[in-house]
Amino acid sequence: MGKSLVKLLRYHREIQYVVLKNIMMIATQQPEYVKSPNKDFATSAIQAIGRCAIGMPEMAGAV
Repeated sequence: MGKSLVKLLRYHREIQYVVLKNIMMIATQQPEYVKSPNKDFATSAIQAIGRCAIGMPEMAGAV
């Protein structure tokens, strides 16, 4: 997951904000994703959020 967060630094602040905000929301509303013993699953979920934010930058301002 660390590599994904480092890659996030390459993108605009708005995208960083959306990704981190969504990670926080998932961590608080669905803690089983974060506490899952399957770290690959948790990492994939966080990477998917990042791909969505990067693929739809126009949504970054909607948050």
